[in-house]
Amino acid sequence: MVALAASVIEGSLLEGITAVLCTRQLDAEGFPRVPSLVGSLVRFGVPGTVAELLLSVPEQDVAPLREAFESRRATLWKSGGRWHAPPCRGYLKLVMKRSFSVRVVGDSQVLPSSRELLTSLTPAAERSGGGRGANYRMQMLIKLGIARLVRTRHYLTFDSDVFAKRPFGIADLLVDGNKALIQGEMQDSGSTQHRRSWWEAAARIFHAPGCVKAHTRAIGVTPALLVTAIARNLTARIERLWGQGRIPPVPWDALLFEQLRNTDWTEYTLYYTYACASGEADIFHAVGARRLYDANGFGWGAWQTMRQRLQHEFAGTGAFFGVVQSIGGADPMEVSAAMRPFIVPREDEYNVSMRRR
Repeated sequence: MVALAASVIEGSLLEGITAVLCTRQLDAEGFPRVPSLVGSLVRFGVPGTVAELLLSVPEQDVAPLREAFESRRATLWKSGGRWHAPPCRGYLKLVMKRSFSVRVVGDSQVLPSSRELLTSLTPAAERSGGGRGANYRMQMLIKLGIARLVRTRHYLTFDSDVFAKRPFGIADLLVDGNKALIQGEMQDSGSTQHRRSWWEAAARIFHAPGCVKAHTRAIGVTPALLVTAIARNLTARIERLWGQGRIPPVPWDALLFEQLRNTDWTEYTLYYTYACASGEADIFHAVGARRLYDANGFGWGAWQTMRQRLQHEFAGTGAFFGVVQSIGGADPMEVSAAMRPFIVPREDEYNVSMRRR
C-alpha cells in the first residue's frame, strides 16, 4: 500500500499544492466569501506554493464560475452579478493578479454517483431534525473524490469561510520536506473539533478499531492538507471492502452513503483512519511548529469577538489560516468588508476607493 502511494505521488504533474474549494452560488452564507478567500491566497501565498485552484460546483454553476475565474473577466463581480457588492469588489484587482491557474469542474466529475441516488440513500434522520443532510455529506465526499482530478502531490481543502492570514509557503506546509502538516488534534484533549463517534464510525468502516487512539495527534477539520495518493487509494479501498461481489458494481460514494444507516462518518476521520490502517499516516503526515488554522472562529457568535481583534489575527504570529464559520451567524458581506483592509494591499484599496468617487 505504501509503495503504491509513493508511486502515485511521484507521478504528479505540477509542483506546489492544489487549493480545493467546493462551493455553489445558492450558498447565501458561504458563496459571497469566495472573493476574500481567493484574495487571501493571492496575498499571503508565497509564489509557487499554490499551483492551481480547483473548484467543484453544481453543473449549473460551472459556466459562470469559469467565466469569472478562467477568463479573468470577473463577470460575477461586475454590475448585476451575484457577487456585486462593495465588500466583494474590493478584492477584484487582487484576485486578478493571481499567479496560479483556476480549474472549475462539475460535481458530477468528482462523485461517480448522481445527486439523486445519493439523496435517496440519505437516511430520513439525516434529512430532517438537525441532520447533516445529503448536500453536506456530498460536500464531505467531494473533498476526497476530487483527488482523482488533482495534479499535485498534496492538496489543501477549503470552505468559503476560510481565509489565509499570514504568509505561507511549501516549507511551512511540508514538515521535514515531505510530510503534510496536520493540525494535531487529540480526541482526549477536550478541544478537538471531532466527535469521538466520528472516529468510531471510520474505524468500523475500515475494520481498524483503535488504530487512531484517543491520544493520537491527528488531522483536524477544514482547512486540511491531504496527500493525493492516500485519498485516491481510500476510495478504492472502500469499494474492495464494501462493494465486493455487488452486481452491478456500487461506487464508493454510494457505499459510504449506505453506511449512514448506522455510522456517522466524516471526510477527515475516514481519511486519517484509512491512512493509519494502511501504515501511511506517520510516513506522509506530521505535526509542525505552527498550526494550520486557529479555531477561535468556530461556533455561533464567534465573529463578534474576532472582529474586535482582527489586527491581532493578521499580525503573523498565529496559524496560517483562520475560519469564521458561515453557520455561526456572521453576515458574509460584513466579514468580507472588515477583513478587506488586512488582505487587499493598500494601493489596491486606494484604487477601489477612487473608482467609487
